[in-house]
Amino acid sequence: MRNLKEKLNQGIAAAEANRKQEARALLTEVVEADQTQVVAWLWLYKVVDSLEEKAICLENVLTLEPDNDYAQKRLARVKAQQESLFSSPYAPGAEEPPPAVVPIIKPELPVAAEYPHEDEFDNELLCPYCVALTQREDRICPNCKRSLIVKTRVREERTAWLWRGFFLQIAVCIFLIGFGASYFTLVGKFNGIRSPVPFLPLYFGQSVDQPEHLTQTILEIFPLWAFWGLIGASLYSIILLILLYVRIPYGNVLYLVNATILLGLGIVGILFYYDSWVAIGTWVFALLLGGTQMFITLNLWNDFTFKERRIILRIDRGVKGYSSLAISGRNYFELGMWGLAIIHLRRAIVKKSDNPANHERLVTAYIKINRYDLADKALQEAEKFTVNSTELNSLQRELATVRKDKP
Repeated sequence: MRNLKEKLNQGIAAAEANRKQEARALLTEVVEADQTQVVAWLWLYKVVDSLEEKAICLENVLTLEPDNDYAQKRLARVKAQQESLFSSPYAPGAEEPPPAVVPIIKPELPVAAEYPHEDEFDNELLCPYCVALTQREDRICPNCKRSLIVKTRVREERTAWLWRGFFLQIAVCIFLIGFGASYFTLVGKFNGIRSPVPFLPLYFGQSVDQPEHLTQTILEIFPLWAFWGLIGASLYSIILLILLYVRIPYGNVLYLVNATILLGLGIVGILFYYDSWVAIGTWVFALLLGGTQMFITLNLWNDFTFKERRIILRIDRGVKGYSSLAISGRNYFELGMWGLAIIHLRRAIVKKSDNPANHERLVTAYIKINRYDLADKALQEAEKFTVNSTELNSLQRELATVRKDKP
């Protein structure tokens, strides 16, 4: 879903920049992956060329949102254009009447004040959260103590080599548990013990109601160190499996250490402990497993590699149009990154000032960073476009309260 959202934002940005071919390709991928993407259908309608394609996009929107007024009006217009292509606008033989020129009268709406080009938010080194001044080398904001560094993976998607290592580790876990249970059961039966389960309390320091000679036999064929060694190896393999899947930093180093240990055990075992075929088979298995893990580790290094970047206070790269600015502003607002939310929302409001949600978020962000004068101005600006807004009235009361409580 994250890749789908990124493609949608890229498609919208391309459409706003009039790169129709690129926008069509990106938005088509989005709706093919998820046909319920109303926003993608609406933007695709704007960049496709034929009336038939436009009608399909709008019909899909109305299938998902039957009450969508925008889509209803645009679809009616598209169908009217389609009908005009196949019908004569005047009677046969009659002269074409002169076109009627009807002036389009647009209602006068208030225009949002242009954001200041040079003000306190133009400094890129301001904290993206609390807008306190930081130094370029800072990794943590000295004021709000939030991290200024973002770590991202070199490879977002898990590679085929990582999945190979993951499934190999699953096989190792199954083998260890299965081998231990089988050995415990089968060897016990060969020594006259029908079921080893009643003897399990012995390994936890408890007594069992079994004959003494059978108790001694079970501890000889499967001593305490072997039982707990197998339990430890199984738990270690399960933990390694989880770490591989989660891809914690330096998890590949742990996997490399594990492969090295297995290789070492296999080599030492073959050289010095070869008194039986069982022993030789065990060490050869360890050698092959360690070698396979080593080979896999060398190919999945980038799965565990991270790159760092400093978060700076500036507009996201490639974000220019209203929709992309509003989306970025909302996302930063939800993350509590008030500084970044403010600079995106201000520009979004300049481009389209009749969305009350953007005004409400901007006022809230100003209050969060204690810029009460700016919050008051933003409230006054919002009142030009929104009448009797419950949220704005609530923000006005909140602003009055915090100002009153301010020492």
